[in-house]
Amino acid sequence: MASVQYHFLYIHIFAPVIFLFMAAFFLGISFRAWRYRRPFLLSQRWQFGLMCGAFAPLIVNSFFFTASRSIPLSLRMTQWLSPAMFVVMLVYFFFMMRGYTAFAVTEKSFREAFLAAVTKLGSTCEEQMSSMRILPQDVRINVAVVGWSGTGLLRSKRDGHALLHSLAREINAHFETHGGETNQTTTLFYAVIGLFMIAFAVSMFLLRLGH
Repeated sequence: MASVQYHFLYIHIFAPVIFLFMAAFFLGISFRAWRYRRPFLLSQRWQFGLMCGAFAPLIVNSFFFTASRSIPLSLRMTQWLSPAMFVVMLVYFFFMMRGYTAFAVTEKSFREAFLAAVTKLGSTCEEQMSSMRILPQDVRINVAVVGWSGTGLLRSKRDGHALLHSLAREINAHFETHGGETNQTTTLFYAVIGLFMIAFAVSMFLLRLGH
């Protein structure tokens, strides 16, 4: 009985709320880019939080399914692999997503902002394969820009996190002051995804009312 009640709440309450939560994230990114018409950096911890919100119901749902006494023990043991896999994935992404994602950027605007931030911090940089060596701190910052999608990535090893945060702050400050060329491809895609998620959430609420 408890399992049936949970599945009812999951389908008609939890799932729509999660969809609205994810929609708010995607639409927030899109709105910021279109409202201010300039690139910006966002900590990947926000994206990790989004992943936690998306995975949490799946983990809980798997737990209720495996806890059901009507399911054979051998099958329940197999079903424990599903929540365990989700947890392992979240741990993996927790360590991977420690950088910053750039939105609405072009290769030119991202490069200009990055070099301006390095100069503002009183440092210099040497270009290397897929990274920038910041001197005199001797820290390598991994840099990647996907020009056609308007996104970029900044990452560093653990010993460079403090410098990475300072660079991200100065890059955002540069964008706020000087603007720069923009590419809204990904932010437009986020807007479409966000609207679809709102539609899914509303349809689930209406399905509940229909019953």
